Amino acid sequence: DIGGASTEVIVAEDGAVLRSKSIPIGSGRYTDRFVAADPPTAAELLRCRVSAADALASEPAIRPLPVGDGVRLVLVGGTGE
Repeated sequence: DIGGASTEVIVAEDGAVLRSKSIPIGSGRYTDRFVAADPPTAAELLRCRVSAADALASEPAIRPLPVGDGVRLVLVGGTGE
């Protein structure tokens, strides 16, 4: 669930939750922190991407994410839409 202040990541297999984590990555949080222009500049968007990638890389609770046949990524919440 990608939201304005946080992102909740749930890894499940056959309906069983294997792990979950709430991470302080959200569109509102990142806009407030990195974006001044409307629309955002390429540099501002890059700062958002780099910060999000760094935050995800430092979360061992959600890594490694599964890959392969039958793996789905489901996004929910207004930002994910």
